[in-house]
Amino acid sequence: MIVDFRHRITSAVNLWEYVGKDKERLKEYIGKKLKFLLNPKRTYTIKEIREPNADEVRNIIGYAKSRGLIDNERKLEEMYGEIDYSQPIIYCEEILRPFLPQLSALVFNLEELEGTEEAARLQAY
Repeated sequence: MIVDFRHRITSAVNLWEYVGKDKERLKEYIGKKLKFLLNPKRTYTIKEIREPNADEVRNIIGYAKSRGLIDNERKLEEMYGEIDYSQPIIYCEEILRPFLPQLSALVFNLEELEGTEEAARLQAY
């Protein structure tokens, strides 16, 4: 868990693992904030979860390569595990590029977590 000075908490577990690779559970996080793990400077609001598409997963990875965020897929898999080509695609309000849950992490404000089940869950990690 990483806490910054704005009282934000970023999950140390990628979003796909956090939801137990459950596509329906992932939909519960629409409207929540996330960070793209390969470039975690900004947070984005989840707008839509689309059905899995292996070609779109390849496009997202290709885009990350073209932007210099990763050197190759092997290094990516060393950092985040084997790429799951059956994971849904995330679209956010602030950006047109889609994200993969496996390459994203949830971001919470400390105030919204106090006394919640989510706080206990994050502490378990």
